Amino acid sequence: MKNSVEQYLELACQMQQQGQNSQAIEKYLQVLAIQPKLVHALNELGELYETEQQFDQAVNYYKQVVELKPNNSFFYARLARAMMGLNNFQRAITFYQKAISLNSNSRAWVYHGLGDALMEDGQTQNAITAYRKALDQQPVNPRFIQSKLNNALDVAQENPLRTISLHIKKDAPYTGGPIQHFEIVGRDTIISLLQNGLRPDHTLLDFGCGALRLGYWLIRLLDKGNYYGIEPVSSMIEAGKKYSLGTDLIDLKQPQFSANSECDFSVFGVQFDFVVARSIFTHMTPALLRKTLESFQNNSKQNAVMLASYWPLEYSHEGEIGDQLPLTDSRFIKVVKYSLATIQSWSAEFGLIVSEFRTNPLINEQVWLKFERATKNPS
Repeated sequence: MKNSVEQYLELACQMQQQGQNSQAIEKYLQVLAIQPKLVHALNELGELYETEQQFDQAVNYYKQVVELKPNNSFFYARLARAMMGLNNFQRAITFYQKAISLNSNSRAWVYHGLGDALMEDGQTQNAITAYRKALDQQPVNPRFIQSKLNNALDVAQENPLRTISLHIKKDAPYTGGPIQHFEIVGRDTIISLLQNGLRPDHTLLDFGCGALRLGYWLIRLLDKGNYYGIEPVSSMIEAGKKYSLGTDLIDLKQPQFSANSECDFSVFGVQFDFVVARSIFTHMTPALLRKTLESFQNNSKQNAVMLASYWPLEYSHEGEIGDQLPLTDSRFIKVVKYSLATIQSWSAEFGLIVSEFRTNPLINEQVWLKFERATKNPS
């Protein structure tokens, strides 16, 4: 006859396989109440919390596992992966390297993860070595790793934007995305805006401007006084002004900034020709997204355009589905995915129409949405 631990483990495994993660977590916790040092239960809890993107909890359980199994390479690699979820890249590097020191023939995903962590930490040459090692380990998706290796090789060729992004990373909590994307995201954005009619004489709001990875390009293009940026984290604005612009360019172009955190475009008293929001809708739950649509409607010209990137439902990473959340939900979270139909329906409520504006290749799987008024003035 099975004892209670065996019964709980069997139930937890079944629930886990069925995607009932919260119930599986409950059963594994019941197991640990009886056997607090059962490695299998601790490890599975770490994996479940990682799947749920509760990375602090995942780290907690993986740490207990490596304390009990200090010579197991696999568990250190999992701990490193959870550290990546917390954006603690230096600790992730330490644990990936520990995993490899215990098993130099580690699987491709371990070297791949080490490469990602090293890139985030600005150690490009070491990342190149790690990606090459990952390719040597016969990975499941060699083309994906090869693309990262190619990107790292490109980054290794020194350029001003690479230097800027590294300086910003030291001063600000976040550069706006992976360091290796700092240049390409800005370049892709300004190209997309130009393709949709942006001119130097237009007024533009960079919503969620961060450390000015878009502002670097836009402020140089636009006429004096035509760039406006909203970013709630003031330290990011200051780092961007210091490294992406400099005092001479600021004096010449006179960009204006606000640390407003209410999705309120009216703070500048300007009717905008363009609004751009890169990697903002990807984190907005419904109340914030709808407020942004309303603010665009109320603070833009008749023929204005807003480009905002989003993650469609097919985005490969785990995250919450915005379509299923209450309209009162006003969180800013790690991953939110939406259907185009839902955003189109909400846009219509504010007199807007929206369509996808796809670029090739997509960066971080984000797709541009183009918002316009349902009725526009003749050109």
